[in-house]
Amino acid sequence: MLMPPPFQVDGIPYRNIVARYGPDAQECVVVGAHYDAAGPYPGADDNASGVAALLELASALGKTSVPTTVELVAHTLEEAPFFGTAQMGSAVHAQALRERGVQGARCVLLRDDWIFHRS
Repeated sequence: MLMPPPFQVDGIPYRNIVARYGPDAQECVVVGAHYDAAGPYPGADDNASGVAALLELASALGKTSVPTTVELVAHTLEEAPFFGTAQMGSAVHAQALRERGVQGARCVLLRDDWIFHRS
């Protein structure tokens, strides 16, 4: 597991959780799910299915080798008021990929009621 440094929002530290598999490459497959929750609701009512899928994928990837870099990312700050801002955990992770020189990232986002693929 890779623990990127925490990032600050309004003086409070937050952290994405990243597991990296395969060789370091300029291309990367990123699979993400958010682990934060909206409002007063418990996280299990928000994105538990996405996180469960992420954990199951981690278990499967741990038993095999992959030909390119795969990052499994549990994002924080994906809910309001951070959704759609540069402070969203997924936006912070995307910026870190650019800073690392990753040029071809394919992303799959596991959400509570849908799966999204972007290349």
